[in-house]
Amino acid sequence: MSAKKNDNIKKAAKAPVKAPVKAAAKASGKTTTKTAVKAATKKAPVKKAAKPATSSARRARPATSSARRQEPEYVISKAAYQRSWKYIVDINSASKERLDRVALIDMERTYTYRQMFRNWEKYAEVFSALGITEANHSRLAIFDCSCIESSFAVYAANMTGSSIAGFTPAYLSEKFPLAKAIKEEGITDLFINDLAVNKRLLIHALKIKAELGLRNVIVVKVPIDSNKMDPGLVNFSNSNYKELKTVEGALFMDDLIEKYEGTPISYSKKTNDPSSFVFHTSGTTKGISKPAPLSDEALNLASENMKKSRKFVAFEKGCVTLCTMVATSVYGFVNQLHEPLAFGCSVVLLPMANQNPFFVKSISHYKINAMFVTPFYFEAWSKLPKDFIPDFSSVNAVIIGGAYLSAEARKRYNKFMEDNGAKDVKFVNGYGMSETCGACIIQTEEVDNDSIGFPLPGVDLKIYDEIDEKFYSVKDKHTGVLYIHSDSLSSGKIDDNEFFKLDEIDGVPYICTNDVVSVNKDGSISCQGRANRYFVNNDGIKFNAGIIENLVASEEGIEACAMTPWYDKLLTHDTVPVLYVQPVSNDKNAAEIVKNALVNVFIKKGTAKESNLPMQCVIAPQIPHNRNGKVDIYRITNGGVEGDRYIIRPVRVKNDLKDIVLELTQNAEEGITNGEVPVELSNVWDDIRESTMDKTVLNQAANQYNARLMSLFAGAHMMQGLPGIPGLSLDPATIGQFVSMLQNAQNQFISFSSQYIQYVVSEYNNWVLQTNKYIQDVNNYQVHQYSKFVQDVQKYEVDMTEYLKNLWQQQAEQAQKLQKQQAEYIQKVQEYQVAQYQKFTQDAQAYLKQWSDYAQKVQEYQAAQCQKFVQDYQKYQAQVADYAKKVQEQQAQDIQKFLQSFQGQLSQHGQQPQLPPMAYMGPVAPDQSAQK
Repeated sequence: MSAKKNDNIKKAAKAPVKAPVKAAAKASGKTTTKTAVKAATKKAPVKKAAKPATSSARRARPATSSARRQEPEYVISKAAYQRSWKYIVDINSASKERLDRVALIDMERTYTYRQMFRNWEKYAEVFSALGITEANHSRLAIFDCSCIESSFAVYAANMTGSSIAGFTPAYLSEKFPLAKAIKEEGITDLFINDLAVNKRLLIHALKIKAELGLRNVIVVKVPIDSNKMDPGLVNFSNSNYKELKTVEGALFMDDLIEKYEGTPISYSKKTNDPSSFVFHTSGTTKGISKPAPLSDEALNLASENMKKSRKFVAFEKGCVTLCTMVATSVYGFVNQLHEPLAFGCSVVLLPMANQNPFFVKSISHYKINAMFVTPFYFEAWSKLPKDFIPDFSSVNAVIIGGAYLSAEARKRYNKFMEDNGAKDVKFVNGYGMSETCGACIIQTEEVDNDSIGFPLPGVDLKIYDEIDEKFYSVKDKHTGVLYIHSDSLSSGKIDDNEFFKLDEIDGVPYICTNDVVSVNKDGSISCQGRANRYFVNNDGIKFNAGIIENLVASEEGIEACAMTPWYDKLLTHDTVPVLYVQPVSNDKNAAEIVKNALVNVFIKKGTAKESNLPMQCVIAPQIPHNRNGKVDIYRITNGGVEGDRYIIRPVRVKNDLKDIVLELTQNAEEGITNGEVPVELSNVWDDIRESTMDKTVLNQAANQYNARLMSLFAGAHMMQGLPGIPGLSLDPATIGQFVSMLQNAQNQFISFSSQYIQYVVSEYNNWVLQTNKYIQDVNNYQVHQYSKFVQDVQKYEVDMTEYLKNLWQQQAEQAQKLQKQQAEYIQKVQEYQVAQYQKFTQDAQAYLKQWSDYAQKVQEYQAAQCQKFVQDYQKYQAQVADYAKKVQEQQAQDIQKFLQSFQGQLSQHGQQPQLPPMAYMGPVAPDQSAQK
């Protein structure tokens, strides 16, 4: 950056971001009082809609920078000027319908807004009891795997006034310097999902707790029991949690909720904290993820500006959104959770996000209306079998963030969705940074160019022209580096640690995006590439990698690309630009597609300077992306990409670039000098090949001619100090051999066409004269460079010989060791397999024997039971017969007694006995009165 620019910019560290009312007062020239500040931050009633703020309390912001039709003046809700948890509560407590609306969905669980707020309180009760509060200056690190429990913890910590810092589970690895991050960011407590940790990593976290004096390490169980989840994964999760509960020193949230239920909540006294939320970027080109501290107002105003832009009105009607990322980044938490909750949406928050086996099916199952994704998702989905591709029939809107989206990719993704059930899908491309609290420029229109859209309300843009060394507004339509100011801008500081600086322009803080942009006719913004993605070679040529990447990626048939420097230590000692390209389809025409893209950019359209033409190209089946969908330059520069390597050879006519040739090579060091063949000579052989002569003979001669021609150019480059092919040099003998070869070829062609031979000889003579003159100039001015190069090469050969000797010896030893280990491992595996098979056979035999014994016992038992039943039945029949016999005998005796008694009574009265007319049916009780 020039000195003149430094004069225009003062670092915002000297002038921190101003409060809304103070900024408004400064703009109007009035003095800000504490009463005015208090009035601006006054909380709105919980169940009443917030009244529009008066003009004196509106947040000051720079004038809208877009040249399009002005948006109507918007009024920010007073609820935004308080803690983020209170903002969500106030916005969604305006009606019973809103409170009873579903807020969160997780597999089999659903939470209404009312239930969600109650769970925030449960977690806040625990945090209050443990001292994770504003009074203790707490900062809770949350290791999220995308789950409802993490969202409860974030808002509960915000309720008690504790700051939160979001980390991915990868930070728990022993290889990651977690202790360094804890010290730099002032972490006091850890909150870990059980899905993100095992027993070993939990012990590692407790060790760090002891070393750094952390207060609490809390583990929360994320229930994944569901018929939608793989049973093996469910069992593993439950077993893992049981193992975790055996670790001493760790606290477990389910126990804490039961223990501290009803504890008075220690509410935060502050209405805004500049570092309430510490999210982390997706990573830089160096592979480093940096913290981005954000205030409560930053999150709330980001939501308000989205609501007031009139682009997302449909969200307020009960939209169902899908959270695709963990809540450790701005795009994951602010854009995919906080903002949808501010709209009153229902958010599907699956454990493990896109790693959840049910993730793809969840889109149709929960009837998702809006998806927050990166281009990475579409690339992955498009490669799935037909049965595994999501059904997009319910999707109405797709919000793309975290990466550049070309017009060609937008059309391709739209067609892909339509082929899989979608109808009238609206794509929204968001541009922003973690430091600006997410998207601040959006494109909602269907356009044919690569516009990233217009700034949202509350956003102002400045463009720095590096040629003029001045700042311009968007209406001036300049091309340059983009600077952003927004209501949601980060301060860049956590306590006393400054992680990035802001630039103050005309008394207002801006952040430099390091993106080069241009302004279209309609006032929309187009991104041209990265301003800080360039490198310089020995000739002082500045390769603008970011611009070349965007230009090539926007060409038809190109999926993604990245341009990186490769330092050639062996030959040129120079920085060589290498372009990595991923075509849309990896077919036989991939090289032709890439060539056409380069020709369009550097020749036909002329949108890139010829000096920025890469020297090599690698066509790869896949360009690596980081977890947020951005091209991972760090992995590319560290050898993380393999593919077919091509030398990019420009073809010139009188110093004008006319064509580009891709030449396949197996050697990365080949062609690094970018040697060029004059098109006049190559055209001679093209004309001959197209003739009706004997093509076999002509092609053989042409190949010999071209090979010798390349050796001559290689020799010329060696005289420059820029060697081409080792071992070849330009000397009289070589020229003599070339002349002899040409004469032999001439004799073969005399019978075919003398005019071609004359033309070749004429062109050859002219070329020899030009080459001799060039060589003479090289000898006069650069001989000392060649001598130095020879000395360097000789020294390097000695060093390399010794190095290779040691390396080969080490590799041989390692290979022997590896072979031994492999043999031992194979033997152990075989022994284990044999043992397992034997054990299985024994177990099977034992099982069969047990089954046979059991079957025999069952049969014996059944036979015994049957025999016993028969015996019991026979005994029962005998008892019945005896009983019947006894009854008959008793009846006979009773009859006999009755008759005798009856006869005796009659004899006493002098009457003859007579039997009654009815048959006797059994003994009858005697009449007692008659007896008396």
